[in-house]
Order: sequence, then structure tokens, then C-alpha cells
Amino acid sequence: EVELPLSKKAYEHLKEKSDGNVISKTRYLIPIDATHKIELDVFHGSLEGLVFAEVEFASEEESAAYQMPDWFLEDVTFDKRYRNSFLSQFSGLEELRAWKGNPLETNEQD
Repeated sequence: EVELPLSKKAYEHLKEKSDGNVISKTRYLIPIDATHKIELDVFHGSLEGLVFAEVEFASEEESAAYQMPDWFLEDVTFDKRYRNSFLSQFSGLEELRAWKGNPLETNEQD
């Protein structure tokens, strides 16, 4: 995943070249402490109702020591179903819920 600021013109150009469905979401940054924040993604369009909360850590040890808030339902760090590249392959939440593959299996395209 790459995050870069884009002009409207650059966005429209890249959108034409995208594979799969374009994902629309609003990201909220929620400070936790001086060095960490929760990135809360609220999805729109065909993925309406899907919400992710992500926290980035400097090390695996720091991640393991983190106490998730009660409103974090489950850790999906290694579950490919929650990658943007994977989500873009589905027309909506119902299709995503019906998917029967292995959520931990990865390949070069996901």
C-alpha cells in the first residue's frame, strides 16, 4: 500500500488505470499518546458499514505490548481480507462475507 498526496487530475488519471473497484473511505486520526495514533477508516459506497482501526508500531515488541481498546473487535493484521488490494476485488460486503478462501493465505497479487 502506498499513500501519496494527489491532485484531482492525477487521481482521475490513476483511477482509469485501476484494477478492481475503487475504494472510498474517510480516515480519522485519533491521537493515543505523543508517538501513536489510531487511523480509523470508515468505508463508503459498496463497502459501507466496514470500519477499520489501525495503529502503527516501531517494533514487534511494541506491538505485542499494546493494549487494544475494548472497541477494537479483533486483530486482523495478517488477514488478507482486510487489505485494500483484496477488498477492491469485491462488489460489496455481502460478496466479501460469502468469500470462502483462506484469510491467511497470501500471494504476490494480494
